[in-house]
Amino acid sequence: MALGPDIRVSTLHSPPILRRAVAPCTLRRGYAGNLLRRGGFVGLTRHWRGNAVRDENAIAGKGEKSMLGAFSEEDEDCSDGSEEESSGEEEDFGFGEFRFASDDGAEEGADDASEELDSFAERARRIDDLCAKVAQGKQISSADLIGLYSFRLDKFQRLAIEGFLKGSSVVVSAPTSSGKTLIAEAAAAATLAKCKRLFYTTPLKALSNQKFRDFRKIFGDSSVGLLTGDVSINRDAPIVIMTTEIMRNKFYLSAGNEDVLQDLDVVVLDEIHYISDLTRGTVWEETVIYCPKRIKLVCLSATIANPDELAGWIAKVHGPTELITSYRRPVPLTWHISRRSQMLPLLNEKGTAINRKLLIDKKQLEEVNSRKIRGRISTLEKMTEEQLQVLLRVQVPRISDTLKQMVERTMLPAIWFILSRRRCDEAVQYLQHANLLAEDEFQQIDLALKSFREQYPDAIREAAVRPLYQGVAAHHAGCLPLWKSFIEELFQKGLVKVVFATETLAAGINMPARTTVLSSFSGKYQRRISANVVLQMAGRAGRRGIDKEGHVVVVQTPFRGPEECYKMLRTGLEPLVSQFTATYGMALNLLEDSAVESETLSSEQRQSFGEARSLIEQSFGNYIGSEILTGARAKMVQISSEIETLESGQSTDSLSKLYEEKINEFNKMREKVETQERKERSLRFKFERHRLSFLQSQLKQLSLEQVPYVLLTYEDINTGEGHTLSVAVFHMTENNPFILGVNENHEPKVEDMDASFIGVGCDSFLYRFPLKVVRKVYRSTIGAEERTALKSNLADVQWEIVGNDNVSRCQSSFPPHGYEVPVPNTLTSECAMPEELVTAEKLLLMQQRSLGKWSRRLAEIDEVEIDNLVAKVKQMREEKVARLKAKLERIGKRIKGMQPSGWKEFLQVVKILKDAGAMDRNTHKLLPLGEIARAIRGSNELWLAIALRDEALLSLKPSELAAVAAALVTESPKSIPDNEYRTIYEPSAVVKEWVEKMQSERLWLYGLQENHNVEFACDLDPQLAGFVEAWAAGVNWKELEIEDIMDEGDFARLLRRTIDLLSQIPHLPHIDSELSKIAKEAARNMDRPPISEPVGE
Repeated sequence: MALGPDIRVSTLHSPPILRRAVAPCTLRRGYAGNLLRRGGFVGLTRHWRGNAVRDENAIAGKGEKSMLGAFSEEDEDCSDGSEEESSGEEEDFGFGEFRFASDDGAEEGADDASEELDSFAERARRIDDLCAKVAQGKQISSADLIGLYSFRLDKFQRLAIEGFLKGSSVVVSAPTSSGKTLIAEAAAAATLAKCKRLFYTTPLKALSNQKFRDFRKIFGDSSVGLLTGDVSINRDAPIVIMTTEIMRNKFYLSAGNEDVLQDLDVVVLDEIHYISDLTRGTVWEETVIYCPKRIKLVCLSATIANPDELAGWIAKVHGPTELITSYRRPVPLTWHISRRSQMLPLLNEKGTAINRKLLIDKKQLEEVNSRKIRGRISTLEKMTEEQLQVLLRVQVPRISDTLKQMVERTMLPAIWFILSRRRCDEAVQYLQHANLLAEDEFQQIDLALKSFREQYPDAIREAAVRPLYQGVAAHHAGCLPLWKSFIEELFQKGLVKVVFATETLAAGINMPARTTVLSSFSGKYQRRISANVVLQMAGRAGRRGIDKEGHVVVVQTPFRGPEECYKMLRTGLEPLVSQFTATYGMALNLLEDSAVESETLSSEQRQSFGEARSLIEQSFGNYIGSEILTGARAKMVQISSEIETLESGQSTDSLSKLYEEKINEFNKMREKVETQERKERSLRFKFERHRLSFLQSQLKQLSLEQVPYVLLTYEDINTGEGHTLSVAVFHMTENNPFILGVNENHEPKVEDMDASFIGVGCDSFLYRFPLKVVRKVYRSTIGAEERTALKSNLADVQWEIVGNDNVSRCQSSFPPHGYEVPVPNTLTSECAMPEELVTAEKLLLMQQRSLGKWSRRLAEIDEVEIDNLVAKVKQMREEKVARLKAKLERIGKRIKGMQPSGWKEFLQVVKILKDAGAMDRNTHKLLPLGEIARAIRGSNELWLAIALRDEALLSLKPSELAAVAAALVTESPKSIPDNEYRTIYEPSAVVKEWVEKMQSERLWLYGLQENHNVEFACDLDPQLAGFVEAWAAGVNWKELEIEDIMDEGDFARLLRRTIDLLSQIPHLPHIDSELSKIAKEAARNMDRPPISEPVGE
């Protein structure tokens, strides 16, 4: 079924089989560039092979390449975390969410920019019609839900609606600002029409409050409720927006009692990628694990690297799940780099590589040289880090430079992300004379400010008022919630043109902008954030139905140039990871009334340790871990095979193979020479045999008629000089035997039985020599009768060895004999060689020439270098074998010791609960302390339960109890700066006394946790307790002068956390009614402006 190039639907059934995609594909020339210009996306994703996967023109690849890595001119095969109450392998989608700088501004495939979104009122009317239709007994179809909207829905929205109407859970992964909330609205409409209930959770209070307001506009005030711990509005409504902790606790309570949630039909988990959040990820996993399987999950996520693993896990632990992924933005994005002198596109026109105009050139090099630091630079390669920073620093734009560039290109309104509250505020003050507003907008700001000041006088951020009249504001966790809400409202109305914000604004808050600016997100002294967050911040740009394209402006920094920005974006997204951790609350809820030795409780009322373990081992991390285990075993097989290959003498890495090619080339050459040498020896052996036989036979024959001449050659034994002379042979041994063999070098060797020949040389000396030194035989004119006369002079001859092969010479000249022996060059009448000998000589000469050619080529190769390469390859092979064996051992140990994570920690937590008196050691039944800890919400439930059970709290006043609660929820110690010119609000003596007394309890619990290798913070910090006590006693906001100590927003969150804890006390078991009364009064006294949450209209 054709769905489009950017949608993927996978239907999963428990348990799914997850595999890595390895299917190849081909990317057509020019196709990627066209997609970029259209705002489309080619995704390198993994999928489940064997499951239903519908995806038209989607590209499945290995997941290791980036988006940009898939684009080519040729055909190519594709084989601030503390600011809010959260932290702030196709492994890579690169720029997948975005459209890049291009001259073509056309937008294809998305809704028309001129298309207007329907109003809340009109949608509410259609929902009423849907409810009336269902009341008549008709079934809800996807067309009914799609018909709620006056505009055309995107394919991923329609497919998600179809999925949950079929009864499946759905996981939707789509770009930021692409319209995922519409899916939740449609699910809420269907649920409401069926008279069922829907729970909706988000990771941030501000986002929950915003969804609460929006849903009330659509579904009516009576149909929507809100539960955020310290705020409870219409808690029994059919649609309830709540915190994840409250939802998780409701699922705990429903265990074994389905009637508790019998009307609940759908749970929406918005921003489910917060499952990777270090501090709150466990709660999100618990929510999925403990949610009754009959309830459909609608999981909404920004684009993530591993949506298949997330959906596969949900399918395994919850039930049939459909995965819908979309990578096309309805409003494409163009990326820019802002420098002091200009703003340039990040990518080239084809969108395939970095814009070359952004690279360092010679002109910029001269700017560095003009600065005269550590001398001049001749080439870019010689540039030091300091010199590079100088070059980058001169290109860093001022805030006004970047703002001017955006104004000239009509890029406002903009969200300007800076990862520092202080720098956000400084930027606002820097632009307090920017004058970005028209006269009518100025008047609207003035009226809005006067109205806000009248309603919330203490919430006014006075330092931000003057810039606000210029259209500039800051939005970060240091601001009061009421002020942030006010800024959001002004921004949505177009009255604020530039908002300087930290990264927490990227998490779903409805503040659509034409442009997002990323400033100093990777500086030298800037805390680093993940690519996921950077891409989510960038995704805030582009207003659907308003802008034809959005813009992302990356500001040049002194420490990072466009290359680093390009590289970071090209690297792509990071996968979701599990943060699952066993907690006291988890253990107490899972083992509530387990009473494993009791026979009086029914199985429905009891969860055994086995059942608890089964639930814990269903964590996201264990699901991925099972895949890792399979992969680890496959890796062991691969490593073992590689070790075997290496030990057999073969190499497996490219460098060793390159070395081996050179070695093999040398060895082949040497083998060729050796072959030529063997052939030459064979021919020489053959030739020498024929030659010696011929010489011997000729000498025998001629000696019958005459004294023959021979030409002999030898080397002087002293000087090595060669000698050639002619000799008249007059004596030879009978038969003149010789032996033809081979020497130690396998060369032909002639061994005469003795020195067979004696003759007179042309130098008048007598010579004695063997046959082997004879080269030629000549006829002579000396008759045979002269031989006897010559022999008669041999009796007194003294021989001296003068040459090799025992060539000897007499010590004096031979007596005159009446004739002269011709010198060698005058010899004539050579005995003709037979044809067989001539042929053998020709073959030998030819072979010797061939051998010489190959020997010269071999000599050109440096044998020392080859020997070094041989040793190096051997060493590399041995070292790699050692590394692989060590790796094999590590993997083996890991597999051997691998057990599902979470269970071991869970057992340690249970031991602490028993030692602390929260659980019976034998029956595991919860004791009063455990029941209090089970019912409470907090980072350390056991510590809070211990503290709240102290009877001394009964004698406290409401303000004093508030101070105690504040000390228990202050997350980390803060040093209050000394200032003699302001008032310090110290906690009352009774609060100090209580804190001092609880220090011993705190240290005792820390020691107990340490004994069991468990780490949970036991907060007890009274530094701000005096200020909380003053607020609870009625001191107004201005009198507190809290801004001298900390940001107002931080103190407001401390007060809200204090109210949350106080609000829980009346609902805890085994709590004295008097303490409940005091807690209610304290919470009521504290919950007033300007810290009130802006939850309603």
